[in-house]
Amino acid sequence: MADMLLERGNRKFTVTPAGEHFYKKSLILTAEFEKLCREDSQIAHGKDALSGPR
Repeated sequence: MADMLLERGNRKFTVTPAGEHFYKKSLILTAEFEKLCREDSQIAHGKDALSGPR
């Protein structure tokens, strides 16, 4: 990764604009991954992931 995500001082750090962007996108990706796992589990248990039980 070429961009710095944090700027670090002696004992503290600040998030760079690239770091803020990375963090926000990672929250979206994590939520989508969790949703995918729930849907997969529903399908594995014989339920339609979008419309409920068959």
